[in-house]
Amino acid sequence: ISSWYVDNLDVNIWSLVHPRFNEHNGCIVDLGCFGWNKKFEDVTSDNWAGYFFGKKRVIGVDPQEVENEFSELFKGFISTYTGKASLTSNGITGAIIPDEKGEYNVITWSDFKSKFDIKSISILKVNIEGSEWDLFDSFDDFDSVDQICVSFHNFLPQFNNQIYHEKTKDCVNKIIKNGYTMVDLRIYGWRLFLKNY
Repeated sequence: ISSWYVDNLDVNIWSLVHPRFNEHNGCIVDLGCFGWNKKFEDVTSDNWAGYFFGKKRVIGVDPQEVENEFSELFKGFISTYTGKASLTSNGITGAIIPDEKGEYNVITWSDFKSKFDIKSISILKVNIEGSEWDLFDSFDDFDSVDQICVSFHNFLPQFNNQIYHEKTKDCVNKIIKNGYTMVDLRIYGWRLFLKNY
Protein backbone atom coordinates (compact mmCIF):
# COMPACT_ATOMS: atom_id res chain seq x y z
CA ILE A 1 0.00 0.00 0.00
CA SER A 2 1.53 3.30 -1.04
CA SER A 3 2.17 6.02 1.54
CA TRP A 4 -0.13 8.34 -0.45
CA TYR A 5 -2.97 5.87 -0.08
CA VAL A 6 -2.47 5.53 3.67
CA ASP A 7 -2.01 9.29 4.21
CA ASN A 8 -5.16 10.10 2.24
CA LEU A 9 -7.40 7.30 3.44
CA ASP A 10 -10.56 7.93 5.41
CA VAL A 11 -10.01 5.24 8.02
CA ASN A 12 -13.72 5.09 8.82
CA ILE A 13 -14.32 3.28 5.51
CA TRP A 14 -12.34 0.28 6.75
CA SER A 15 -15.41 -1.37 8.18
CA LEU A 16 -18.45 -0.71 6.03
CA VAL A 17 -21.84 -2.08 7.05
CA HIS A 18 -25.22 -2.66 5.45
CA PRO A 19 -27.77 0.16 6.00
CA ARG A 20 -30.36 -2.29 7.29
CA PHE A 21 -28.98 -1.50 10.77
CA ASN A 22 -31.41 1.45 10.67
CA GLU A 23 -34.38 -0.91 10.92
CA HIS A 24 -32.76 -3.46 13.21
CA ASN A 25 -33.64 -3.15 16.91
CA GLY A 26 -30.25 -4.25 18.26
CA CYS A 27 -27.35 -2.26 19.66
CA ILE A 28 -23.85 -1.69 18.27
CA VAL A 29 -21.01 -3.58 19.96
CA ASP A 30 -17.52 -2.33 19.14
CA LEU A 31 -14.75 -4.70 20.26
CA GLY A 32 -11.50 -2.75 20.06
CA CYS A 33 -12.92 0.77 20.21
CA PHE A 34 -9.71 2.69 21.02
CA GLY A 35 -9.88 6.15 19.45
CA TRP A 36 -13.66 6.42 19.32
CA ASN A 37 -13.76 9.63 21.38
CA LYS A 38 -12.29 11.58 18.48
CA LYS A 39 -14.76 13.18 16.05
CA PHE A 40 -16.19 10.74 13.52
CA GLU A 41 -15.78 13.39 10.81
CA ASP A 42 -12.00 13.42 11.33
CA VAL A 43 -10.80 11.05 8.58
CA THR A 44 -7.76 10.10 10.70
CA SER A 45 -9.77 9.27 13.83
CA ASP A 46 -10.68 5.61 13.21
CA ASN A 47 -13.86 6.42 15.15
CA TRP A 48 -16.07 3.94 13.36
CA ALA A 49 -18.57 3.72 16.22
CA GLY A 50 -18.94 7.52 16.35
CA TYR A 51 -21.33 7.39 13.43
CA PHE A 52 -23.86 5.68 15.70
CA PHE A 53 -23.50 7.98 18.72
CA GLY A 54 -26.94 9.39 19.52
CA LYS A 55 -28.59 7.15 16.91
CA LYS A 56 -28.23 3.71 18.49
CA ARG A 57 -27.11 2.21 21.75
CA VAL A 58 -23.33 1.75 21.47
CA ILE A 59 -21.23 -0.45 23.76
CA GLY A 60 -17.47 -0.50 23.40
CA VAL A 61 -14.80 -2.84 24.72
CA ASP A 62 -11.25 -1.55 25.06
CA PRO A 63 -8.86 -1.33 28.02
CA GLN A 64 -7.43 2.03 26.88
CA GLU A 65 -10.51 4.06 26.01
CA VAL A 66 -12.41 6.50 28.23
CA GLU A 67 -16.17 6.78 28.55
CA ASN A 68 -18.23 9.36 26.73
CA GLU A 69 -21.81 10.58 27.07
CA PHE A 70 -23.01 8.72 23.97
CA SER A 71 -21.94 5.20 24.82
CA GLU A 72 -21.23 2.52 27.38
CA LEU A 73 -17.79 1.05 27.90
CA PHE A 74 -16.20 -2.09 29.28
CA LYS A 75 -12.57 -1.23 30.02
CA GLY A 76 -11.03 -4.62 29.40
CA PHE A 77 -11.09 -7.61 27.10
CA ILE A 78 -13.53 -10.28 25.94
CA SER A 79 -12.04 -13.78 26.26
CA THR A 80 -12.86 -17.35 27.22
CA TYR A 81 -12.84 -16.62 30.97
CA THR A 82 -13.83 -13.91 33.45
CA GLY A 83 -11.14 -12.51 35.74
CA LYS A 84 -7.90 -10.56 35.42
CA ALA A 85 -5.07 -10.58 32.89
CA SER A 86 -1.71 -9.11 32.03
CA LEU A 87 -0.96 -7.93 28.51
CA THR A 88 2.01 -8.69 26.29
CA SER A 89 2.47 -6.37 23.32
CA ASN A 90 4.84 -5.84 20.44
CA GLY A 91 3.54 -2.33 19.75
CA ILE A 92 0.92 -3.33 17.17
CA THR A 93 -0.68 -6.47 18.51
CA GLY A 94 -0.98 -7.95 21.94
CA ALA A 95 -2.07 -11.02 23.83
CA ILE A 96 -3.69 -11.37 27.22
CA ILE A 97 -2.29 -13.77 29.77
CA PRO A 98 -4.53 -14.95 32.63
CA ASP A 99 -3.15 -13.41 35.81
CA GLU A 100 -5.18 -13.01 39.00
CA LYS A 101 -2.99 -10.01 39.88
CA GLY A 102 -3.14 -8.53 36.37
CA GLU A 103 -4.22 -4.97 35.76
CA TYR A 104 -6.79 -5.73 33.05
CA ASN A 105 -10.37 -6.92 33.44
CA VAL A 106 -11.41 -9.87 31.31
CA ILE A 107 -14.93 -11.13 30.74
CA THR A 108 -16.55 -13.92 28.73
CA TRP A 109 -18.92 -13.05 25.91
CA SER A 110 -21.83 -14.47 27.91
CA ASP A 111 -20.92 -12.43 31.01
CA PHE A 112 -20.46 -9.32 28.84
CA LYS A 113 -23.94 -9.71 27.35
CA SER A 114 -25.41 -10.24 30.81
CA LYS A 115 -23.54 -7.28 32.35
CA PHE A 116 -24.84 -4.89 29.68
CA ASP A 117 -28.24 -6.58 29.27
CA ILE A 118 -27.71 -7.18 25.55
CA LYS A 119 -30.49 -9.10 23.82
CA SER A 120 -29.90 -8.23 20.16
CA ILE A 121 -26.95 -6.80 18.21
CA SER A 122 -27.33 -4.89 14.95
CA ILE A 123 -23.59 -4.77 14.31
CA LEU A 124 -20.74 -6.56 16.04
CA LYS A 125 -17.51 -4.82 15.00
CA VAL A 126 -14.29 -6.70 15.84
CA ASN A 127 -10.87 -5.06 15.56
CA ILE A 128 -8.85 -6.75 18.29
CA GLU A 129 -5.36 -6.92 16.80
CA GLY A 130 -4.85 -10.66 16.40
CA SER A 131 -7.24 -12.00 19.05
CA GLU A 132 -10.11 -12.40 16.58
CA TRP A 133 -9.22 -16.02 15.78
CA ASP A 134 -9.59 -17.13 19.41
CA LEU A 135 -12.80 -15.12 19.77
CA PHE A 136 -14.52 -16.77 16.81
CA ASP A 137 -13.08 -20.17 17.60
CA SER A 138 -15.08 -20.14 20.84
CA PHE A 139 -18.00 -17.96 19.67
CA ASP A 140 -21.43 -19.63 19.55
CA ASP A 141 -23.87 -16.71 19.84
CA PHE A 142 -24.65 -16.05 16.19
CA ASP A 143 -28.44 -16.00 16.65
CA SER A 144 -28.40 -12.57 18.34
CA VAL A 145 -26.10 -10.81 15.81
CA ASP A 146 -27.36 -9.36 12.51
CA GLN A 147 -24.07 -8.08 11.04
CA ILE A 148 -20.47 -8.91 11.90
CA CYS A 149 -17.67 -6.67 10.68
CA VAL A 150 -14.24 -8.08 11.49
CA SER A 151 -10.64 -7.37 10.59
CA PHE A 152 -8.57 -10.56 10.30
CA HIS A 153 -5.02 -9.41 10.94
CA ASN A 154 -3.12 -11.92 8.81
CA PHE A 155 -2.03 -8.97 6.63
CA LEU A 156 0.43 -8.06 9.42
CA PRO A 157 3.91 -9.62 9.08
CA GLN A 158 3.70 -11.63 12.32
CA PHE A 159 0.41 -13.24 11.19
CA ASN A 160 1.06 -13.45 7.46
CA ASN A 161 1.71 -17.17 7.25
CA GLN A 162 -0.13 -20.37 6.40
CA ILE A 163 -1.25 -21.01 10.00
CA TYR A 164 -3.13 -17.71 10.28
CA HIS A 165 -4.46 -17.88 6.73
CA GLU A 166 -5.96 -21.26 7.65
CA LYS A 167 -7.32 -19.86 10.92
CA THR A 168 -8.98 -17.03 8.99
CA LYS A 169 -10.47 -19.53 6.54
CA ASP A 170 -11.81 -21.63 9.43
CA CYS A 171 -13.39 -18.58 11.11
CA VAL A 172 -14.94 -17.37 7.85
CA ASN A 173 -16.38 -20.84 7.18
CA LYS A 174 -17.75 -21.09 10.73
CA ILE A 175 -19.53 -17.73 10.44
CA ILE A 176 -20.94 -18.57 7.01
CA LYS A 177 -22.16 -21.98 8.26
CA ASN A 178 -24.05 -20.11 10.99
CA GLY A 179 -26.21 -18.35 8.41
CA TYR A 180 -24.24 -15.40 7.02
CA THR A 181 -23.15 -14.16 3.62
CA MET A 182 -19.66 -12.63 3.44
CA VAL A 183 -18.49 -9.49 1.65
CA ASP A 184 -14.70 -9.05 1.44
CA LEU A 185 -14.04 -5.31 1.93
CA ARG A 186 -10.53 -5.78 0.50
CA ILE A 187 -8.61 -3.62 2.93
CA TYR A 188 -6.72 -4.60 6.08
CA GLY A 189 -8.46 -7.96 6.34
CA TRP A 190 -11.97 -6.50 6.79
CA ARG A 191 -14.90 -8.81 6.08
CA LEU A 192 -18.58 -8.01 6.49
CA PHE A 193 -20.96 -10.86 7.32
CA LEU A 194 -24.71 -10.33 6.83
CA LYS A 195 -27.25 -12.63 8.45
CA ASN A 196 -29.34 -14.45 5.85
CA TYR A 197 -33.10 -14.03 6.13
